[in-house]
Amino acid sequence: MTHTESREWGIEPQEVYVEPDHTEEVEDFRSLLGSQIFGATFEKRDGTMRTGAFRLRVTKDITGTGSSYDRAARGNITCWDLNRGGYRTIRLASIQSLRFRGKEIDLL
Repeated sequence: MTHTESREWGIEPQEVYVEPDHTEEVEDFRSLLGSQIFGATFEKRDGTMRTGAFRLRVTKDITGTGSSYDRAARGNITCWDLNRGGYRTIRLASIQSLRFRGKEIDLL
């Protein structure tokens, strides 16, 4: 049904929200850090701040089932939390500061 046909029938076209694709940003972040250890301070979904040591490209405890959604497209990175010994998902947009290669970068 075209927009003209939908208006003839009294149906208004609906706006569709298309979530932006952040895959390129995530890949840039991953290539910058590689598999080295980095520190990050970020805001969790509940609003609390979290600081920790993390590492990308860890394959420990991988079951092979994979994720139910495309994390990179949503701007999320999955990394290994060295302090707590488990995987964490961090939103790139929530990162306040990064520490790696002996430098600290404030992203505010």
